[in-house]
Amino acid sequence: MIRRFVAPMGRNNLLLMISLFVWALGEGLWINLRQLYLVQLGATPEQVGFALAIESVAHALLLIPAGYIADRIGAFRVAVFAWGLGLLGALLMIPAPVWQWAVPGMVIYAFSYIAVPSISVFVLMSIPDSSIPGIDQRVLTAVFATYPAGLILSPVIGGWVADHWGIRACLGIACALFVVSVGVILFARHIPPVISEPHERPRDLLQHRTFWILALYFGVGAFALRLGDLLAPNYLEDVRLLTFGVIGLLFSINALGNVATNLIAGRMSRRWSYLIVLAFMWVGLLGVWRGHSMVILIGSFFAMGAVWTGHTISAAGVASIVPPRNRGLAFGIMDTMIATGTAIAAPISGALYVSSPAHDRPFMAALIALPIGGLIWLLVRRVLPAELPLEVPTLVIEELESPEGVIG
Repeated sequence: MIRRFVAPMGRNNLLLMISLFVWALGEGLWINLRQLYLVQLGATPEQVGFALAIESVAHALLLIPAGYIADRIGAFRVAVFAWGLGLLGALLMIPAPVWQWAVPGMVIYAFSYIAVPSISVFVLMSIPDSSIPGIDQRVLTAVFATYPAGLILSPVIGGWVADHWGIRACLGIACALFVVSVGVILFARHIPPVISEPHERPRDLLQHRTFWILALYFGVGAFALRLGDLLAPNYLEDVRLLTFGVIGLLFSINALGNVATNLIAGRMSRRWSYLIVLAFMWVGLLGVWRGHSMVILIGSFFAMGAVWTGHTISAAGVASIVPPRNRGLAFGIMDTMIATGTAIAAPISGALYVSSPAHDRPFMAALIALPIGGLIWLLVRRVLPAELPLEVPTLVIEELESPEGVIG
């Protein structure tokens, strides 16, 4: 069973999964508390929203050139450089005396987001047999599922550490884990860029109508997905009066939900999986806003884990229509759209948060935006190519007919 899962992945992807898991162990200690870290350093909710908007702009700033470079020098090299940026950014946040001093560290850490399109390219190039129907989405979702798997325990540990020693201690431990993650990924092998065909010139992507429809939509989808959850940690502390430890526990549940939705969505048709993501997020935000028991909060944060699955589904959709040689650039453009949607959502969320004593207007706005995004998706999904059925039934029949299959 394990061999059948591992074999289609390839050595590079297995090392990448380990590295992402360890990186997530570190990031999960502090990433969901950074909004509260800024508050501790003197920021108001509006200033927190402004800082998150700057962070999102930084996410988007280098994605397109990084994607283009990945297509030319290799995705692995860009990814390793991004790992180094992430480590530097986290180190810079530790000594910040006021919130303004923490923002440069957040920005540099956000620059490490250039790894995302490169990772997507590297994953697809590292698949041993890319001719298997649906293998791109299955491997992408499996690899990216290891990241939230690392976030299952780390947020609750980070919350406990923050309660006892402060969020700075979380950042310090995270940096040690980031060093380990970098060490693991260095064992992976560089894969030379794909030799371009005459019809795969970078400028041809500008005329790819289907790609632009998807990229623009995923930016809109990111706005709807992030509008309600960006200041969720602040809501939990200000309105629900929860401790860092309990908030960390909820984000551990959130990561577990992300693993589950990643694996489920990876087996679904691309034409339906994004709609499921939007629906899960809607249910989760409603539960956080209107639910009043810990059981409802746990279930809601589990459902909200789908927010990160949205990116993986987006990458799989783009990969299905863009030639391999231009995928780095395509993923860079797509991730720029997603980061832009988040950047627009952040200050709006901050303004809505302070506009009411109940701090619930970001939830109300998101619960309206998500169904609208779902209706638009029903139109947009038609541009995706029809999928061939998975070959699982055939494999099962072959195993039953073979002596090994009967014994197994």
